[in-house]
Amino acid sequence: MPRHGRRSGFFNTRLYRLFARMDKAMREVHIECAGAGKTYGIAQKIIDILDDCPEDKKIYVITYTNYAVKQIKDELIKNIRDIPDKIIIDTVHGFFLNNIIYPYSCFVKGEALNSCSVEKLPDDIKWHSKRKRNLKDSGLIHASEVPKYAKSVLIAQKRDKVGVKKRKEIAESYFASDIFCLFVDEAQDMEECFFDLMLKIICKLEHFYFVGDPFQALRVNDKYTWFNEEVEKQEGITPVINAVSRRIPACIIPLCNSILPENSSLSSCNRESGSVAYVFLSELDTKVKEQLTSRNLFSYIKMKTDVFSTANDQVGLTHEFVEILADKYPTHDISALRRTAIHEIHEIGLSRYLNKQGIRLPTPEYAKLASQFNGDKDAGIYVESIQKIKGLEDDTAYFIICNSLLEILLGIKNNYDKETNLLYVALTRTKQRLLLIVEDDEGMRNNFKKHKLDIRTALNDIGIQKAIIEDWLD
Repeated sequence: MPRHGRRSGFFNTRLYRLFARMDKAMREVHIECAGAGKTYGIAQKIIDILDDCPEDKKIYVITYTNYAVKQIKDELIKNIRDIPDKIIIDTVHGFFLNNIIYPYSCFVKGEALNSCSVEKLPDDIKWHSKRKRNLKDSGLIHASEVPKYAKSVLIAQKRDKVGVKKRKEIAESYFASDIFCLFVDEAQDMEECFFDLMLKIICKLEHFYFVGDPFQALRVNDKYTWFNEEVEKQEGITPVINAVSRRIPACIIPLCNSILPENSSLSSCNRESGSVAYVFLSELDTKVKEQLTSRNLFSYIKMKTDVFSTANDQVGLTHEFVEILADKYPTHDISALRRTAIHEIHEIGLSRYLNKQGIRLPTPEYAKLASQFNGDKDAGIYVESIQKIKGLEDDTAYFIICNSLLEILLGIKNNYDKETNLLYVALTRTKQRLLLIVEDDEGMRNNFKKHKLDIRTALNDIGIQKAIIEDWLD
């Protein structure tokens, strides 16, 4: 009897813990506006669930950008100092590579892939495909193939043979069994194949937490809204909506609400009333324009123009040249080598960089490497693109606004598409002050004349006054 009593007590304790853990099950999808505190929210959820995570499982946190990875890590470090090994924070690209493609590609597809190339591919489709095949033969996958390839590793296709389908089931089971909780930030930027994969996986997970803002979807057509609808159908989970911003100053809120659908209006708890003003680019002298490229100024534009240029994210190094650098500097971090090489080639040119390094390349290899940088140096004043600064913020923001986005802001048109999202992101980067630099070239002036709209009057009507530029560049 005593032994039975102890066993019964032990069983009851285990049962209590089981139900306690079940009561804590977290299965949530969130739609949150710009500045709503998404990073802080994810960090707090991770901390809340950390002690429940068994030693043989991990908490995965997936974001779209490296900057978001850093933000979440920084927020965690503020609270728990050291990030435990069982918390894995990575970009979606890194997550696919490290947790699906590298571990399972050989088992499922017979392709042993262990690295990834980010080089710019040839424009010619024939050579484009050939280069990808050559990379795979060397154990590399090109970055552009990563999402679809990851999906193909775990999700069975109709044309798959029975053996392949079985291997995919095994791989999927192992993959899901490692996850205690899955967090996804910047969900609005994920591709369709990511959500196809997630819909298959989350039914096997006790804990998951997705958060995104469909109005910040800039890279792909918004699939996050569709995903939320599917999760509600499959799992009965209704999205949690937060339309209260902590960051956006009061003066920006009416501008945002004027471009968003009526049922998506925002509010703000930021105590800063803030200020927003405009200047015409044609009224700025060269010295002032060049100040916009200063590291001290947070300035951005939709796309390059005759006056301004933006970074080319597609610039990379060929796999062969990366191997040359790795052989030359065997003790150096390869990612740091790659970044340094790209920076120096931009600064001094390819030929001078190779001479400096004492590297001689055969003509075909030189041509292939040079093609990575062709057209990357654009004349003009360098500023960031809106795509590049999404997720960033500053006390003062300098937004160089073009014809198409000004049309939306002033109510001439609005298709509630990527253009609207670009404008929304651009308006919501500031914590205090926003200066609109109106790119009033001949095309813009003629366009607004056609619409019989005076830009100055229209901006004043929505509460945006003319700026004294000296007050904004001190």
